[in-house]
Amino acid sequence: MNLKKCWYFLRSEIFFICIVLVLITTYLYSFDIFHTLTEAFTIVAAIAIAAFVWNARRFLENSYFIFLGLAVFSASIFNIFHAFARVGITLSAQRVATNEAQELLFIAVSLLAISFATAPFYISRQIKGGLFFSLFIAIDGLLLYASVVFDLPSSVMMMRLFSAAIIVILFLALWHHYKKRNYFNEKVFRLLIATIWVVIFWQVFYTLNPVPDSLPNAIGHLLQVLAIYLLYKAIVVTGLSKPYDLLFNELQESRSRLEESQRLGQIGNWDWDFKSDMMWWSKENFVLFGVSLNESPTSYDEYLKFFTAASAKKFDSLVQKMFKTGKACQLDLELAHPTATTRWVSTYTEPCYRQMGEMTGLHGTVQDITLRRQAEENLKQTERTTLALLNGSPDAAFLVDAHETIRAVNKLGALRFHSEPLKMIGKNIFSFFPPDLAHSRREYEKKLYATKQSVLFNDEREGRFYENVATPIFDEAGNVISAAIFSRDVTEQKQVVAQIEAASRQREAAIQDLEKFKLAVQNASDHIIITDAEGTILFANKASEQITGFSSSELIGTKAGALWGKKMPQEFYANMWKVIKDEKKIFYGEINNKRKNGEEYIAAASVSPILDEKGDVHFFVGIERDITREKEIDRMKTEFVSLASHQLRTPLTGIKWLVELLLRNKEKNLSADQLELLHGVSVSNERMIHLVDDLLDVSHIDTGKNFILNLEKTDIVEIIKSVATMVRPFAGTRGITIRFADTLQHPLEMIVDKEKIHEVFQNLIDNAIKYSKDHSEIVVGAMPAAKEVVFYIQDHGVGIPPAEEHLVFGKFFRATNVLTVDRTGTGLGLYIVKGIVEYHGGKVWFETEQNVGTTFYFSLPLK
Repeated sequence: MNLKKCWYFLRSEIFFICIVLVLITTYLYSFDIFHTLTEAFTIVAAIAIAAFVWNARRFLENSYFIFLGLAVFSASIFNIFHAFARVGITLSAQRVATNEAQELLFIAVSLLAISFATAPFYISRQIKGGLFFSLFIAIDGLLLYASVVFDLPSSVMMMRLFSAAIIVILFLALWHHYKKRNYFNEKVFRLLIATIWVVIFWQVFYTLNPVPDSLPNAIGHLLQVLAIYLLYKAIVVTGLSKPYDLLFNELQESRSRLEESQRLGQIGNWDWDFKSDMMWWSKENFVLFGVSLNESPTSYDEYLKFFTAASAKKFDSLVQKMFKTGKACQLDLELAHPTATTRWVSTYTEPCYRQMGEMTGLHGTVQDITLRRQAEENLKQTERTTLALLNGSPDAAFLVDAHETIRAVNKLGALRFHSEPLKMIGKNIFSFFPPDLAHSRREYEKKLYATKQSVLFNDEREGRFYENVATPIFDEAGNVISAAIFSRDVTEQKQVVAQIEAASRQREAAIQDLEKFKLAVQNASDHIIITDAEGTILFANKASEQITGFSSSELIGTKAGALWGKKMPQEFYANMWKVIKDEKKIFYGEINNKRKNGEEYIAAASVSPILDEKGDVHFFVGIERDITREKEIDRMKTEFVSLASHQLRTPLTGIKWLVELLLRNKEKNLSADQLELLHGVSVSNERMIHLVDDLLDVSHIDTGKNFILNLEKTDIVEIIKSVATMVRPFAGTRGITIRFADTLQHPLEMIVDKEKIHEVFQNLIDNAIKYSKDHSEIVVGAMPAAKEVVFYIQDHGVGIPPAEEHLVFGKFFRATNVLTVDRTGTGLGLYIVKGIVEYHGGKVWFETEQNVGTTFYFSLPLK
């Protein structure tokens, strides 16, 4: 440490020692002068502490110093009055000067002690200096007023009690400071603790002998001087002045280093004052902008001329924005250099403010970044070239360094991980893999760095298959510094190979199945032919020869049906071709054909169109089964049913009349039981008659014999109403209501067989009542159209099971879910309904939902 620095650190101690020597010398000469000098020193030091702290208040985050400085200044005011009271100047003519001096001294010391105990509360807090200054002045005024009004007892015992109380407060201050010691600089903390201890000993000596001319009193005053000196050194010298002085010296020393650094780093700076619109440049700016000292810009507008038009506009736009936001900005600008060489500078600009927050100007730095921009442009060009090569690759490509960090990735590679290239660069490549796959990939990477050779490996992710190759990239010393990884999606190739293999297996299986199919078709009992799209026979099995009598050679090459058909009306064949060729649907029907020997037969035929990939008919497959014998048996059954029904009807009718006679013959005096039995016989007989009637209707429908329609103009609404009137009592027993739709509120005349249409409505409404839920509603309605009228009967009943819907209009069919509701019934009603409607030229259908209800529809033509 040189002599200059030694003097800097020791000058305050030397000055204090000199003051103490002067005070001691003065004490030996005159106690009054000694007392006046000690109080003067204390007051001056207190004012200096307060002034220094007050000037530094805006820069202090810790309000401890501000509070303590104001408190010391407040206490010094009483020291001033104490000094004046000691020399005979009193606040009141009625007071004893000695008593008043002691009272003012105790107030000053009490304020100091209380301030020491309270000050740690304001550590790390912000207080308003003006408010606290006013508060201390107000406290001083109150205490001065109290000292005038009240007279403190001047006994030695009372003085010692006051000193003891002050000592207790000071010990509390010691404890409070020790508790907050971590918030202080170590040197400042030691000086503050020493100050408090000195004040304690000062009070101890004063307590021993408060007589002014005594030696303990003199030592107490010297301790008072030492205390205020230590406090001054703690707050002003060590806490505030010394750091600022050292910082200032260091700043002075570093300024030259900064200027040298700016020269070496090609960094200049400038200042622009708004008020004068003048601009100041550092020396480096002239070198950076390539101009002489006399070309320095004198205003902001002249400064902008040193940049290209685009850069000047961009910089001016940011400056205008800075006026509004007050935020600093950084920008790269291109110089309008007189030579053809392009030069760039990086500028950092920030606003300058006055103490009241008013923006007074701008300050900025300028650094030549031409070489950096050139290097960046070269790097970008290299990156663009590399990225173009990577993006041109048909594979996903990655450049990964030795730390597993992605340095480059093409679009296909980013797409592989459902990301974008910019989002992946800089991240660990294995963070995009599942843990187990990341582990295996790391093993391949270790192998690449160990062997310094390319590594081939495959993996599977998200149902996709990838073939990968990792190639090492070397530095000049031959060390592997990174790896280029190329990954190809081979899922489709593997799928194609798998499909080819599967197709090969299927082809072999198909060949075997085809042979089996040929054997099956060839030996099938049904007559099977295959024709082209125009109906020319390409294939005929053995059954074709047996059923038609023509050989395969005779059949192949002819039109289907040309040799054995042509027995049906022309409309039948036209409809068949419409279904299979235009609508491209399967045709089902019964066909009358003729064998080669002239014998006629009936065939159940189906013709299926086989479509190609475009949906066009490629060929037809026709299947015929000889059902002549089945039709004959069915005809015989129908005739038997008809004959049996006719034979049964006569005796049943006789039984009906006999029973009715017995029931009406009251003279026989039949008992109640006998009448009940006869009633049962009557009901059963009616059921038998109804069944026979149904069987007769079925036989007439099947054969077409005796099924004659007596067509006449009839009001359908009247038929429906008569049926409703007949069934309402039965419906009423279960709380079921029958409602007519609005379309049945007016007459609806049609040409129909009145009795048979009555039977249709009766069957459908009877069924609706039987299978509806109690207290539900049945709706009967009509939907008139141009050429027909559609009638409907809607119930809210059990519905029809989906699996049985195709059987509804068959003979003797009853759904399984209705057997538990009503076990009576023949299962012929809907078959008869269908037959009657179709004989009228209409059709019948239904819509149903199980446990919700069913709606039956049937249509009748208007002509």
